[in-house]
Amino acid sequence: MPPELAPMLVAIVLILTAGFIAVVRPIAKPLVRLFEAMIIEREQQPTKELGDIHQTLEQIEGRLHLMEERQSFYEALRAGPSPAQLAPPVRSPDPPNGAPGPTSESGEEPGGPSLVGDV
Repeated sequence: MPPELAPMLVAIVLILTAGFIAVVRPIAKPLVRLFEAMIIEREQQPTKELGDIHQTLEQIEGRLHLMEERQSFYEALRAGPSPAQLAPPVRSPDPPNGAPGPTSESGEEPGGPSLVGDV
């Protein structure tokens, strides 16, 4: 290879490299930004999905709480009244000496007016 050819090849390589950088760099910068935006979007996407899942779980928890309340109410109804609830109310005996029993301010017996007429 002739000795004059080496400096010419070095100059050609430098010119091609500078031209390549001058052409590719303006194209590469927006591509890098685009890729960075895509990466950030992918990283944030699970956070949004987790928020939706969290909200759905809260709704399910509320509905489950209502179902538990209804179930306990149903079980209480199904168990039926206790013997204490079935027993007639205990009335205090009439006071001695013929004194009238306790009455309310309206003059009626405690517990309100009787719905059954006196027989």
